[in-house]
Formats: sequence, C-alpha cells, structure tokens
Amino acid sequence: MVTAPAVSDSYARHVLARMSDFFTDEGTPWARRLWDIGSVLALEELWEAGSWQAQGVLSPTACDWQSNELNALIGPDRGLGDRDLRKELTGLLKNSLPDPSPA
Repeated sequence: MVTAPAVSDSYARHVLARMSDFFTDEGTPWARRLWDIGSVLALEELWEAGSWQAQGVLSPTACDWQSNELNALIGPDRGLGDRDLRKELTGLLKNSLPDPSPA
C-alpha cells in the first residue's frame, strides 16, 4: 500500500486543498473551469483585438463576436468581482468598443 507523503509546504497544501475541492466536492461552486482562460486574460485579449481592429487587421465583426463570447463568460464569473462590476462589464461588452475608446 502506497501512502501520500506529508505536505509541508503551505502553497502545496493550498493547491492540494483546492484540487480536493474540485475533484471531490460536488457542491463547491467553481466560477471558472480549471483549464479555461480566465476572464481577466480574455478581457485583455479583447483590448488587444481593439487595437488590431483600429489598424485594419481584424474586422469589426470579429471583435463583436469576441465581445459577445466574453459577455457570456463574464456574467457568471464570481471570481471577477461583485455583481455590480460584472453588470457594468457586461453592459460595456454589449456595445462596440473601438480603439481608442473611453469605455
């Protein structure tokens, strides 16, 4: 019989606890999937796409598609912030966001 070694590193214990939550506890709400791109990185990607759209590399349709996809990701992502922040972000994503844009 093989037993797991004792974990002395606090970071390793934290990671092990989160993995245990993910794989064993059905009731733990996970706002983001373990291997998905995070909402913050997706927002950064959209921001970069806006500058490429301004340079004529991407079409407005491509950026609008990305914005709509991101809107669906951000709405339920409780890890991104409180309800008011997510509501503001999803409201902004419903409109075109050209670069430069005050939004």
